[in-house]
Amino acid sequence: MQQVDTSQEVHSPSSNRASELFREHIGGIWVRTDRMFAGLMLFQWVAGIAVALLVSPRRWEGAISQTHIHVWAAILLGGVFTAFPVALAAMRPGWVVTRHVIAIGQMLTSALLIHLTGGRIESHFHVFGSLAFLAFYRDWPVLISASTIVAADHLLRGVYWPQSVYGIAAMEPWRWVEHAWWVVFEDCFLVLSILQSRREMTGIAERQTRLEASNRELEAFSYSVSHDLRTPLRHIAGFSAQLQRHSESSLDDRGRRHLDQITKSAERMGRLIDDLLSFSRMGRSEMQRAMVALGPLVKDALQDLQEETKARRIDWKIGPLPEVRGDPAMLRLVLANLLSNAVKYTRTRPEARVEIGAQSMNGETTVFVRDNGVGFDMQYVHKLFGIFQRLHTQDTFEGTGIGLANVRRIINRHGGRTWAEGKVDAGASFYFSLPAATEAGR
Repeated sequence: MQQVDTSQEVHSPSSNRASELFREHIGGIWVRTDRMFAGLMLFQWVAGIAVALLVSPRRWEGAISQTHIHVWAAILLGGVFTAFPVALAAMRPGWVVTRHVIAIGQMLTSALLIHLTGGRIESHFHVFGSLAFLAFYRDWPVLISASTIVAADHLLRGVYWPQSVYGIAAMEPWRWVEHAWWVVFEDCFLVLSILQSRREMTGIAERQTRLEASNRELEAFSYSVSHDLRTPLRHIAGFSAQLQRHSESSLDDRGRRHLDQITKSAERMGRLIDDLLSFSRMGRSEMQRAMVALGPLVKDALQDLQEETKARRIDWKIGPLPEVRGDPAMLRLVLANLLSNAVKYTRTRPEARVEIGAQSMNGETTVFVRDNGVGFDMQYVHKLFGIFQRLHTQDTFEGTGIGLANVRRIINRHGGRTWAEGKVDAGASFYFSLPAATEAGR
């Protein structure tokens, strides 16, 4: 493990965060590339056995035949070259030793393939292709390990068994240098490509760090402003109520209407500030991940809506809901917002229908809330989850335009997606997906 000397240099929080993001990104690349090579090496092992069986399946001594040694080499040596790298890729993905062992195993497999084909020049291109695949790691020392194996193989076999690597019985002793040179030539370009890729990844990490810092500042500002607005707003609401009580008899109809409008506007502003504070908290609060059963969360949300729905005819269809991994309080807020929306926008229906269900596929769990309400025009679907974005007037349907924005923010923090489908006067369906519990728990 590398030791970092921090005695001479003080890193700012932003540079530390950029380094953390870079390590997360490159670590994910290492794990994925390890798994790719595990599959590739298993395929090569089987392909090597097939080549041996096709080229020289049996060895004859007079009328007696035996399985050719090439077949046994493909099975046994190929198995040895494959087993250890594949085992490390499965048990220690992302480790330094894993990718170096994979590089060595891959080049030994190339050497075996060259041997099985009798040193044919076409099979040497497997070496160059392998180096290109190893560059996927974005870790140039891996190329050094691989190239060293190639050079050593060509040197030793060129001296003791030239026919297995060059296809001829006698070879000039310097021929291995020529082959090694072409490997080094490719390495130079691959190393330059790796360094350029790592610089770009560092730039992406730094830009993401600046964006996160800007978002935190914006959230802190909105929280502060919203909090500071509550005191004068309470004064407006309080004094309006007092004025309404003490001066109601002396005001004409127009004055009472104006005073009533002030009270209603103050109440709406209060709800807006509360929602804005809630939206800000969602970005600041720490997530408490656990296995969460969605069924009980839906029942809790419906219990909160009982007062609003007791005088209405609503046909609730609740399908089986799975367990997911996430923050219970945040996911409860998601379901409460979506169900509250369904209740609100089916208000004009004599009999409302609201369906809640889920399905799992492609490594994620998708939950939907579907209703037969007023729906929306799909050309404005991009506005639905934006903060303060509303598709209906305040007079038609009350709201602040923050509920769905909160839904998207929460689901994004869980690594999921949100989307919606609808048609004017034909209902709407709102969806959110979360990584499957096994994926989210990795």
